[in-house]
Amino acid sequence: MTDGGYACWFCDRPIERTDPGAVLVHVRGFWAWYDGSNADDDPAQDVYAHSACAKNRLK
Repeated sequence: MTDGGYACWFCDRPIERTDPGAVLVHVRGFWAWYDGSNADDDPAQDVYAHSACAKNRLK
């Protein structure tokens, strides 16, 4: 994050509200989720990306 805002996971530049397609990606362990054994304290992380960066990098 940058100065109270959000930075892109890929390019590290600030994400502006003028990018309506910007995304939040929530990452957590698949198997804990899949078998239902996940708990509130399981590790997880949110990352953010510009719409163009997500489109180009998440293929």
